[in-house]
Amino acid sequence: MGKRLFIHCFSRETRVVLLDDDNKPIEYFVERPPKQRMIGNIYKGKVENVLPGMQAAFVDIGLEKNAFLYVDEIVPSKNARSSSQVMKTESSPQPAIQSLVSRGETLLVQVHKEAVGHKGAKVTTNMTLPGRYLVYLPYGGHIGVSRQIEEELERERLKEIGQDLVEGNEGLIIRTVCEGVDEHELAFDMRQLRQRWLDIQEHAKTVEEKELIYHEADIIPKLVRDYMSSDLTECYIDSPIHYRRLKQALHRYPELQKKVKLYDQNQDMFDYFQLTSEIEKAIRKRVWLKSGGYMIFDQTEALTVIDVNTGKFVGQQSLEETVLRTNLEAATEIARQLRLRDIGGIVIIDFIDMIEPKNQQHVLSVLEHAVKRDRTKTTVVGLTSLGLVELTRKKVRQSLLEVMTEPCTYCEGKGFTRSKESLAGQIERMLLEYRQSDSEAVLIEVHPELQRELEGAHKKGLKELQERCGFQILVYGNKSLHLESYKILYQGQASEAKKRLNKLTAMPVV
Repeated sequence: MGKRLFIHCFSRETRVVLLDDDNKPIEYFVERPPKQRMIGNIYKGKVENVLPGMQAAFVDIGLEKNAFLYVDEIVPSKNARSSSQVMKTESSPQPAIQSLVSRGETLLVQVHKEAVGHKGAKVTTNMTLPGRYLVYLPYGGHIGVSRQIEEELERERLKEIGQDLVEGNEGLIIRTVCEGVDEHELAFDMRQLRQRWLDIQEHAKTVEEKELIYHEADIIPKLVRDYMSSDLTECYIDSPIHYRRLKQALHRYPELQKKVKLYDQNQDMFDYFQLTSEIEKAIRKRVWLKSGGYMIFDQTEALTVIDVNTGKFVGQQSLEETVLRTNLEAATEIARQLRLRDIGGIVIIDFIDMIEPKNQQHVLSVLEHAVKRDRTKTTVVGLTSLGLVELTRKKVRQSLLEVMTEPCTYCEGKGFTRSKESLAGQIERMLLEYRQSDSEAVLIEVHPELQRELEGAHKKGLKELQERCGFQILVYGNKSLHLESYKILYQGQASEAKKRLNKLTAMPVV
C-alpha cells in the first residue's frame, strides 16, 4: 500500500499522522500555535551563570527558565577563543567551561532539546539548519551520510558531492531522501541554507539580547522536508489554504505534487480514515498484540519500562515456541510504539524469558532491524545481566503522552488512590484518639464509598467502633468529596450532632 500522510488542520492545533506500508500509524505529532515546538529555534541569549563544577552554563533566552548549555555543545571558534586561552580540566580532555563563555556574554544558541518537567531547554552554539536534502552545519567541519542509505557506492557518491559543496569549516549531513538525487538539486538546497544562515546572522545584529532570532513558525516546510518522499503514496490535507500552499511548496517536485489530495468531506477526516481510535491507543498503558499477547508501557521522565506478556496466546507446539513468537511480535511492535509515542531516553524491555540463547539473539536482531526505520537515533545496547533488553532513543521533545495528557487532578499524578480499607483504618485510629474527651458524639464527613467501608455490613463495623471509642459516631457521605479526604464537622453533644447531620442530609444535591 505504501506510506500515507494525513494532515488535520484547525485553528487550535494541526495534527499529522504517518501510516506505514501496513496501514498502521508510525508517527504522530501535534503543532499548537500558542505553544509551538522549540526545537531548532535560535535565540540571542545572555549567559547568566557559569558553573565550572558542572562544566555548564545557564543562558537566559527570554523564557520562563534559563536554558542549559553544556561544554560539549560550545563551538570554541564561535567564541573567538585562541588555543592558548582554552584550559583543560584535570579530569577531562574537554576545555574548561569558564574559558569558553563568561557571565554576561551574548551568544547565539539553538534549542536541541525542549524543556521537560522542571528542566529548562537544552541549547547548543553548534547550529543546524535542515533543508529538503541537506542539514547545514555552519561550524560542523565534517560530512555525514544518513545511515539509512546502505549502498556503499551511493554513500561515496553523496559524500564526494558534499565535499564539493562545503566551504571553510562548514559541515553537512546528507539526508535519506538524497538517495539517487543529482548534484544540481543538492547544490540548490545548499545555497538556500547558506543564505538562510547569513540572514540569521544579520538579523541577530539588529535585535536585543534574550530575543528569538529564528524559528520555523510554519508547518508546511517541515512537512515537505520530513515527510514528502518518494515512498509516500498519498497525502491528505483538509485545509484548502494549506493544501494550496503545500502544492506550491512542492512546485519543484511534480511527482510529489500529484500525491497531495484535498479532503473535503463533511465527516472528520481522522474519523473517516479510522485514525482517531488508533491515536487514543497510543496513550494507553496496555498494547495488545495480534497473537493475543500484550505489553505494558510505564513512562517516567527519563526511563520507560516495557513488560511483555503472553496474555491470551497459548501457542500450538511448546512453551519456548509460544514465548519466541510473542517476543518476536513484540519486538516489531515496540519499535513502532517508540516512534509513534515519541518516547526518548533509556528504555528497558522485559521480554518473556527464553531458554535458548539463539532465540534471545533472534529477538534482539529483529528489534535492531525494526528500530533502523526510525528517523530518531535509536541504539539497542543489548541484554543486561538480569536478562532485560536495554536501548536508548534520543530525546528531543515531549513524548506523545506529555503532549496529550496532564497529571490527574484526582490522584495528583500518582496513578492510584489509597485503598478504602487503608483509609478506613486511618479514620478509626484518628477517632480512637478522642476516647479521653467528654464528647457524646462526633460527626465526620467522608466520600460515600468510604462511608460504606466504615459502616460495614449491617453497620456492624460502625457499631463496634463506637463501643471502642465510647461515643456515638455519625457519618455524612458527600460524593463531591475526594475519596482520600475526610473532615470532622462537629464534636460535642449527641443532640447537636444529629441536628447537624439531619440538616446536611436534607440539603438538595447539586
